[in-house]
Amino acid sequence: MNNDSGPSNISITNINVVEQRGGCSDGCFSGCAMIIAVTLVFGAILLLIEWPWLLGSWLAVQLGADEESMVRLVVAWTFEAIYIVLIIAVIVNVISRRR
Repeated sequence: MNNDSGPSNISITNINVVEQRGGCSDGCFSGCAMIIAVTLVFGAILLLIEWPWLLGSWLAVQLGADEESMVRLVVAWTFEAIYIVLIIAVIVNVISRRR
């Protein structure tokens, strides 16, 4: 007895329908791929901005601070503030060298 109604049974007509409905022949992004790409780029930018805060928070917890403590918050924001000051210093240095 042969049961051909399972998900592993893909016929040529199903493939043709998918190809006819499917994406662009010129290589453009589909809607779903564009959403995934934008989400990944947004996440990368967010991580680039937040990594010092996350590192400071992790370090404070590793050194004994509670998860919801003021010490953890202060250490995390201290790391973030140092990072922001360094970025501003680099930007000012680059601008002043161009003049």
